[in-house]
Amino acid sequence: MGITWPKTMAFMDVMELLMEKIMDFGCFAVRCSLSAVLSYVVALRLGLPYPVWAPMSALIVSQEDLKTTRHAVTGRIAGTVLGVAIALIVAEFGDFMAIPEWLQLSLGVGICALCAKGRPAMRVSLWTCPLVLLTRIPSLSTEMTGLFRGSEVVIGAVVGGLAHLGENWLRRFAALLLRRRPAVRTTDDNRSWWRHDSEE
Repeated sequence: MGITWPKTMAFMDVMELLMEKIMDFGCFAVRCSLSAVLSYVVALRLGLPYPVWAPMSALIVSQEDLKTTRHAVTGRIAGTVLGVAIALIVAEFGDFMAIPEWLQLSLGVGICALCAKGRPAMRVSLWTCPLVLLTRIPSLSTEMTGLFRGSEVVIGAVVGGLAHLGENWLRRFAALLLRRRPAVRTTDDNRSWWRHDSEE
């Protein structure tokens, strides 16, 4: 029995799949790098005291597909707002009642945990609340601290989401220009690297 090597089309399909995988890895790495740098620069230019939280947030929301990234961005923004709000309420109540900081932390995290139970996207509130409570300084009000921490996180989430959206648009534009054909072909002649010639 003889062996015939795959047709040129089948080989080109495999090479196209390989190049697509390489492009996916490369685009993901570039997008993460750009998101981190851009979010840090934006937070720095706005004069936020802890700009490091912006790139961290941008990298956390950066997922492999746009739908998951969009879900991560909306969840992170909503969870951040919730965490900041709870932190402000707990801080005001705790300062009025002279409650020690560790007890305020315990109370704030407990409330956030109740709100985030069964809502994975809202769990960002669990560390946003302590972030606000533990980074307060005497020269800055609790409200301003919450505004700064929330802004740093939201900026990173928005930049990360926009970077993924921009990558998606560029991919569509490139595909339109190149008029790419489907990467996977389903014809019988192109399903394997080689086939046995049963007629010989």
